[in-house]
Amino acid sequence: MKDVTVRNYILATTEQTMKETLYGLETCREMWTKMENQYAARAEDLEHIYYQELYDIKYDKGLVSTLYIFYSNLSL
Repeated sequence: MKDVTVRNYILATTEQTMKETLYGLETCREMWTKMENQYAARAEDLEHIYYQELYDIKYDKGLVSTLYIFYSNLSL
């Protein structure tokens, strides 16, 4: 019964594209492992992208640093 509950939580809280890859898996452990592997594969690519975005930020003396980062990310 716990496995069914956890599978429902996983499906209720994931994006549609991720849900589609999880359908047909028998246990919540299989679902978790599948998500872990997919996110790990993307993490390395995303790390590079985020570092590049960080280095591309242009400094504006008039903005507080947190607002500066927020407004810089709006253009993404």
